[in-house]
Amino acid sequence: MKTKRPEIRETVEELKHSLTHEHDGRTKQRLHALYLLKSGHAATRLDVASLLGVHRHSVGTWLARYARGGLPALLQRGKSPGKRPQLREEGLSQ
Repeated sequence: MKTKRPEIRETVEELKHSLTHEHDGRTKQRLHALYLLKSGHAATRLDVASLLGVHRHSVGTWLARYARGGLPALLQRGKSPGKRPQLREEGLSQ
């Protein structure tokens, strides 16, 4: 099933500016995906995936997040829950 590509609301100049000022590699990759689509350097998820060296499903996930919540949703990164404590709550209180 083909998913419709979301309309990218940011301009090419805004995306390019964000790309040049971003230092985090994963965030930069996501911005670059939007830039490639908006600028016309890539037409499909597969084009973006091959240019960035990621799987097309990753690009699809990024675009779905962008469609749901825009740029803030796309750039939001989840936190790992971390290792569960070995001691239970009562053990920690002692």
